[in-house]
Amino acid sequence: MNRLLGFCVIALALASSLFAKTPVILDTDAYNEIDDPFAVAYVLRSRDVFDVRGITAAPYHGGDHAVDSPAEGVALCHKEILNIKRIMGVTDVPAYMGAPRFMTDTETPVRSDASAAIVAEANRCAAKGERLTVIAIGALTNVASALLTDPKLAEKIDLVWLGGHLDNASEFNLNGDRYAAKAVFDSDVPFTQIPCFGVVDKHYVPCQWLIDNLKGCGAIGEHLTSLVKWANMDRRIIWDITAVGVFMTPRAYTFETCGRPTIYIDKDEYGPARPGAKMRRAVEIDKKPLYDDLFGRLSEVYNKKTKLF
Repeated sequence: MNRLLGFCVIALALASSLFAKTPVILDTDAYNEIDDPFAVAYVLRSRDVFDVRGITAAPYHGGDHAVDSPAEGVALCHKEILNIKRIMGVTDVPAYMGAPRFMTDTETPVRSDASAAIVAEANRCAAKGERLTVIAIGALTNVASALLTDPKLAEKIDLVWLGGHLDNASEFNLNGDRYAAKAVFDSDVPFTQIPCFGVVDKHYVPCQWLIDNLKGCGAIGEHLTSLVKWANMDRRIIWDITAVGVFMTPRAYTFETCGRPTIYIDKDEYGPARPGAKMRRAVEIDKKPLYDDLFGRLSEVYNKKTKLF
């Protein structure tokens, strides 16, 4: 009897670990470009995989929806997160306002509800023996500020970031807040980089194909379709879904472990890595399973015969 009971306890523990959800916060400049709302919707339709602890608004300046200041940018991003939640009927995932400005050095955090939420959720996870994953798809202001606020935070979180290029450090998300990027790269936080040029720039798809596959996806499909039409382009890269896809379609990714380069404030190239400082970096992503999973989750009636590939 005792042996049977022991076997049952072990079986339950194994089942729990197999079906455990990843605690996650998505940090996004959701109003900046049309790909961010795709990523927000993807995360919110993947709650069998993610325990979504919150969505944080990242500041931006420039982009598709040009704004006059990071403060205006972050406010519009927060508003778009709330809009997507409303459209999808999500009421149990908080949306946090992020930093109203970029960092002015590598040591001073820009405190916000977003950075506070990252620290708080990481501590809640740590108390249960879990790690919080932060998926960042914008400037790293909120993440860097959280790391600077809590010096032990790097021991409690994992970071996945879409930003930088494979061969150089001149890229929108990185350039948005180079002080924040440098602070993150200089930290010890476990870090996966999804480079833009050199990796995700191979992911162009026709915009009409996106529109066709959003049919039957309900209200969120209509919203995403309106954004694609607004962009008024023949083809588009939906960059940000690749950061989410790390967890959804892991077999589509090829990674390398590499040195963690230095980020310069005034130079576009990467500098040498600190001795022993490592990170994981995607070097190739197969877009076919990624888009199949995205549209499959956005709609139960997704017609898999309507494919680009």
